[in-house]
Amino acid sequence: MATLSPGSPPSGDALTLDQLRVLDAIATEGTFAGAARRLRRATSAVSYAIKQLEEAVGLELFDRSGHRASLTNAGHRVLVEAREVLGRVDQLGRVAAELSSGFEARLLVVLDGVLPLEPLMRALRRFHELGTPTRVELKVEFLLGVHERFAHDDADLYLSLGLEGDRPELSWRVLPDLELILVAAHAHPLVTRSRRWSRDDLADHVEISVADSSRAGSTRLAAIGSPSAIRLSDFHAKREALLSGIGFGWLPRHLADSLLDERRLGVVPFEDGFRRRFTPRLGWHRDRPPGRGAGQLVSFVVEELEARTFRGRLR
Repeated sequence: MATLSPGSPPSGDALTLDQLRVLDAIATEGTFAGAARRLRRATSAVSYAIKQLEEAVGLELFDRSGHRASLTNAGHRVLVEAREVLGRVDQLGRVAAELSSGFEARLLVVLDGVLPLEPLMRALRRFHELGTPTRVELKVEFLLGVHERFAHDDADLYLSLGLEGDRPELSWRVLPDLELILVAAHAHPLVTRSRRWSRDDLADHVEISVADSSRAGSTRLAAIGSPSAIRLSDFHAKREALLSGIGFGWLPRHLADSLLDERRLGVVPFEDGFRRRFTPRLGWHRDRPPGRGAGQLVSFVVEELEARTFRGRLR
């Protein structure tokens, strides 16, 4: 091979993954001989692969003027890019292996933050304890923001309150009912005064709600419609606001029960009813039914939510 000078044009020969692996091995082992041992090849074969790579890129990757060949500045830069390419190739191989086993490489799940997280985390723990190769990503939205995110990100599964209605492009399983209770701090006048409150009565107080995370942001869960309102980003923040005594609002049972038992919150006796029930859904694209990993996760989620509901009935 003729000696390359800086700026020499590439030879036009195609780069090969083997050449990049040889470059990585030399950089890792520190010598051509070490790379040869690592790759179980002759040192001459390693040298030839590097010569081919240098011709392909039109750059001298090693300085051979000293006792030992060392990477040039160009060689260091090419090494960085080579390792990125090799990393992507290795990842592709892992994905292919996972897909051939029937498991999805990744599952993107969008859920409504009003749903209880504890049984969902138990389901995820069981899923990963099986050694399932599928990587699960969770995104939390609220109300119609769940389906907006599900569609925008082309997610695999969603858990919603069912506010999206019956859409022909979706399939789903019904989950155990979710109950919301109208509450306020135990010392709030809506709790301490013994009477049933009308909608007009409640409008004189601050209503605390969680904002719909969709772009329209117009849906309010079981809202009373008080002109004085505080809108927060999640139900844990809402629970803290309710405990502060600033106002009233709907809280899911799994966040309210212990606080009601401790008399830190109290039920607001609303004349239209202080309970609201929703039937959540776990759904997916009709034309892309759950694969092996998603099917297993769906089963675990349903089992954990049903078990939680059963335990709740025994309280």
